[in-house]
Amino acid sequence: MYDEHLINKNLARDQKNIDKQRSINNLELCVAVFDLQRVLTTSQGEASSFYYKRKFAVYDFTAYDIIKKLGYYYMWNESEAKRGSNEIGTCLMKFMKYMTEKGVKEFCFYSDNCGGQN
Repeated sequence: MYDEHLINKNLARDQKNIDKQRSINNLELCVAVFDLQRVLTTSQGEASSFYYKRKFAVYDFTAYDIIKKLGYYYMWNESEAKRGSNEIGTCLMKFMKYMTEKGVKEFCFYSDNCGGQN
């Protein structure tokens, strides 16, 4: 299984490099990576004992255009939404809508192997 994992890893890297080369002179192609970053916790009260009993989760998602070297950052808190595939899909749709308005017609996305995000 480990050897198969290494083969798949190398295939994915090779494909990513091919996509990057294709997009260098093609302004209608966006090659991007995305990831849900670690959960940021903030306190939600002023009393010191309350500070340690309850943390307020803030989520952040980043999409990064590899060729233009530009990052796009999306942030929300636990009172607005969770951090599942629906939220990730919403962030990607917002990213795609923004990039489409800039003339992009084709996307190649790469991410880690986290099932909730993919």
